[in-house]
Amino acid sequence: MEKPQSLTGAINELVKKHPENNETMEKLFKTLVENFEISRSEQLEIIEKLHTEMDMGLAGETSSLKMIPSFVEPPKGYEVGKYLVLDLGGTNFRVIAVDLEKNGNITEPQIENNTINKEILAGTKDELFDYISDVLANFITKNNLDNSGEQMLGFTFSFPIEQTSLTSGKLISWTKGFSISGVVGEDVVELLNESMRKKGIKNIKIVSLVNDTVGTLAHGRYKDEDCDTGVILGTGTNAAYIEDISKIKTYNALHGSIGGKMIINMEWGNFNKLPRTNYDEQLDATTENQGWHIMEKMVSAKYIAELTKIIVRDFVSKNVFSANMNGWDKIQSFSAQDMSEIICDNSSELELVEEKMRKFEVTNTSLNDRLLLKSICKSVFDRSARIAATLIAGVILKMDPELNRPHTVAIDGSLYEKATGYKESLADNIYRLLGKKEDQVKLILSKDGSGIGAAVVAATAATHGSGS
Repeated sequence: MEKPQSLTGAINELVKKHPENNETMEKLFKTLVENFEISRSEQLEIIEKLHTEMDMGLAGETSSLKMIPSFVEPPKGYEVGKYLVLDLGGTNFRVIAVDLEKNGNITEPQIENNTINKEILAGTKDELFDYISDVLANFITKNNLDNSGEQMLGFTFSFPIEQTSLTSGKLISWTKGFSISGVVGEDVVELLNESMRKKGIKNIKIVSLVNDTVGTLAHGRYKDEDCDTGVILGTGTNAAYIEDISKIKTYNALHGSIGGKMIINMEWGNFNKLPRTNYDEQLDATTENQGWHIMEKMVSAKYIAELTKIIVRDFVSKNVFSANMNGWDKIQSFSAQDMSEIICDNSSELELVEEKMRKFEVTNTSLNDRLLLKSICKSVFDRSARIAATLIAGVILKMDPELNRPHTVAIDGSLYEKATGYKESLADNIYRLLGKKEDQVKLILSKDGSGIGAAVVAATAATHGSGS
């Protein structure tokens, strides 16, 4: 597929091919452009607001950004050794063995995938953690790790926690369909330790409790010493960056003012200082967490496809599309990848869009329908990339206002990795915003922060003693 054209290009194409509808189409697209394009001045204003929210979060004041201290210092790149990882991020639970070598090299990890059944999801804390311990014990035996001495383990726990050290954190609430009793308000590391003791697992030491965003940054930093930002752009979105500990007032209040640096988990999906449209408000009203995670609902793969469906539905109801698009409401599984494929179809008749609509059982669409659908997808897709780019640039400028040093951004997630054209759009928006100093910023794909990244965090803790 060709590189996607600009939103303005798509609009001009539609108007050119349908001069009889110029006035109507130009009015519609003026609305789209005004709603979804973000000017450079607006980007700079967003960055200013981002910095304010970051400062307030670091100070423990009311902010849309939690700015959670991770208790992880940045990896140096020379951490070595064999580490285990327990990755509990949903119903797919993984055990991983990772061998970190010198100079950022990583041996191919051993990975075992397990599914947590429905009974455990609605069961008790003992049932969950005993299951995890049993799986871990079997993995150790299967991979001949019984006689390897004390094993250092990183625990990836991708649920909301109140973290008080690198090896302790209390569950705030369950998400993702979990409703296990007896865990909320408890220290999940202690619950796992208790279960392992009960099961006779004596050679495991949990050295880190981490989420996937911090792991993504740690993984990137392990390979590239200039990496100081980690970003998730997938079903959800989040970011982490490296901050001076002296500026983390919430940490200093509990542990005293010390030097050094620490990775901060921003939880930026909740950032709410963004220009929203009526369509954004309609989407928000359909969600379980209405009024929260505003940025995530404008950027992440989970929501931009739903937002597109809402806009198209509105245009269908106003008879902007032909009657053949009335089947749009019946579409169940429209994704960000579908959007990117529609955008990248630059054929004269948009045959790929027509084929995709047929697969959705929306048949006999006109060229006008397909061009309009493409332009709507493009407007939502581009805005997602522009918002993400604005915040990434904002985080970098918070660390280095004059861009005096190189910065590498480690990014993971399906939207960045798999959605055709998104990676290019994100980079283009960042570089346009930064201007002449664009060469100071590099974007890299950093896969599996919840696995390999968690092992790097464990190695950092074991080597440097993080987690006070």
